[in-house]
Amino acid sequence: MLALACLTLVVCGGRGRSSQPAANYEENLPPALEDARGIVGAPRDETAFEYEAEVATAADAPPVLDGIPEPPERISAALAPYLSGRQARVAAVGGGLSGLIVLTRISEVTQAYRITEAMAVPEQLTSGDGPVAQAVLVPGKDRQLLFRRDFDGDEQFQIFRLKLDSGVEERLTDGRSRHGYFSLARDGRMAFSSNQRSQRDMDVYVTSFDHIGKAGPLIGRGGQWAAGAWSRDADKLLVRHYRSADSSSVYLADPSTGQLQLLSLGKSEAVMRDARFAADTNSIYVVSDAGQDVAELYKLDVLTGEARSISAGIPWDIELVAVSQDRSRLAFVSNEDGYSVLHFVDPSSGEQSTPTGIPRGVISSLQFAGGTGAVAMTIATATSPAEAFVYDPADESLVQWTDSTSPVEGRKPPTEPELIRYQSHDGLAVPAYVYRPTGPGPFPVLLWIHGGPEAQHRPSYDPLLQFLVAELGIVVVAPNIRGSTGYGRRYLSLDDGVRRVDAINDIASLLDWVAEQSELDASRVGIYGASYGGFIVLASLVRFGDRLAAGCDMVGISDFGVFLKNTADYRRAARRVEYGDERDPEVRAVLEELSPLTNADKIRTPLLVGHGANDPRVPVSEAEHIVKTVREAGTDVWYFLARDEGHGFRKRRSRDLFYAIMVDFFEHYLLAPKDPG
Repeated sequence: MLALACLTLVVCGGRGRSSQPAANYEENLPPALEDARGIVGAPRDETAFEYEAEVATAADAPPVLDGIPEPPERISAALAPYLSGRQARVAAVGGGLSGLIVLTRISEVTQAYRITEAMAVPEQLTSGDGPVAQAVLVPGKDRQLLFRRDFDGDEQFQIFRLKLDSGVEERLTDGRSRHGYFSLARDGRMAFSSNQRSQRDMDVYVTSFDHIGKAGPLIGRGGQWAAGAWSRDADKLLVRHYRSADSSSVYLADPSTGQLQLLSLGKSEAVMRDARFAADTNSIYVVSDAGQDVAELYKLDVLTGEARSISAGIPWDIELVAVSQDRSRLAFVSNEDGYSVLHFVDPSSGEQSTPTGIPRGVISSLQFAGGTGAVAMTIATATSPAEAFVYDPADESLVQWTDSTSPVEGRKPPTEPELIRYQSHDGLAVPAYVYRPTGPGPFPVLLWIHGGPEAQHRPSYDPLLQFLVAELGIVVVAPNIRGSTGYGRRYLSLDDGVRRVDAINDIASLLDWVAEQSELDASRVGIYGASYGGFIVLASLVRFGDRLAAGCDMVGISDFGVFLKNTADYRRAARRVEYGDERDPEVRAVLEELSPLTNADKIRTPLLVGHGANDPRVPVSEAEHIVKTVREAGTDVWYFLARDEGHGFRKRRSRDLFYAIMVDFFEHYLLAPKDPG
């Protein structure tokens, strides 16, 4: 297991003097994850609502509004009650449940905070510019905190050390390279990933944090590697090699020599994720879809290679695993049609239980609370933002530890979605969440396309979406088109390479479904998507724009060939697996045909484009080219450029302004009846 200090709840924002942490803290924690799906250090193109927006400073450049009218003040005023909220995410748990460390924004930017008891006032640990992505108190190091942050959305995460008593902050890494999740061993060593040796590769380093800049890579074999959990004796380290969304491996590494042992379940092409040490360090809990469609939780004997399924009988992907400090308790989470289900296992007897009373939504950051049998976790639902909770199976109690929201005048109650399935062009059943306003209709419709494509729309609170439903009376339909995660390996691969057009056709079939619903107005349908979702928006406008009244592309891909050439070096290989290798002439021909820029002169639907100038994933040139070409064809294009943002809008000024413009855009082109001429 990963030997870390106390778990802290990290909160967004806030600057001030560091608070005093409790004396006792957990020294053996499971590794945190870069995302809720258990992919550490993997390239992702998902961008959703930027909830924890930072406060802009005087040095921040204002966004550029190209062809965009200033949105009416009434729109900004109406949005304000919805955009004023925040969320809190569990980062760590103190020994014996002495406190939580969470990530949240109380004022300017996401910072690390500590909470000593349920609903207590958070104590700020970090300050300064740039949102904190990870924070760990260092065991036995005189009140020192290690944390990661990036700046202006560049995703070049750096590792910092903060001496809590003096308030002195020191950057430990080079200031240029990208640094992934780090984990601390009980002997004082740390493991982390970085592309400092080669911009296209993420290597694993093991060193003392006092000597980060002097260390060479322990594992520098090329590709995307990430550090995971340490064993209790610090003699072993789990590492993960990520190749693509449907191919990754977990290895047992010797942290002194770098010698690797592949942890195989007998299948080469598989997803191996979220590994943990069991009580016997020769046994590993690992989640994998080896030899089957969905990911199961296994207990793997490292010496014999024998694997036993723990989650057999659950026909859904397992996505999170937690093991107690003494290894006597095990918990995991299954993703069941987008909703999280928590399970407990007694490793000695194999007895399992599924608690009731857990809010129906999405669970992340699952961690056992020190030496207790309780688990801390983050829970978000469709109608409430992410909060920190602690569940104790001994008395079946669920206690909420943070309360990031309060009743706000002018904000209407949120809407719970309905989960439906519609039939696509080839008979595939495609799941979709439908958010409906009150009233008889017929309602205008907005198709809400997630990024990724290796991602999934899930019932997690989105205030912008809720505003569109409650205040504008729009039915929002969020499909999980083919290529989405959460529905098994086969479904995930159905859009790979040259099959990308089938995912676009899933949108055409969704438009057919809309036309069949009497309460929906098929003449007023808009489409919005971010990142890969932005590509789907543009591709839909090219192919069936006559059925769409307006489209909004946020940080989207417009030309696959140029995108694959210009995306960040460390992401390129995995993106080629997903989209196809543009260096192959035959594949390039298909990608050119699929790329919206190739046929941008066919886009006649009004278009809003938003992008960040510092985007390392989808370069801003993708936006510039589509805006120029569509305008040359005579179509109205609004272009929003955030000069100090990356892949999405994290600063409150740019975020709030873009969403006000987005509302104004859809009011103008979607809510008004479509001109039949």
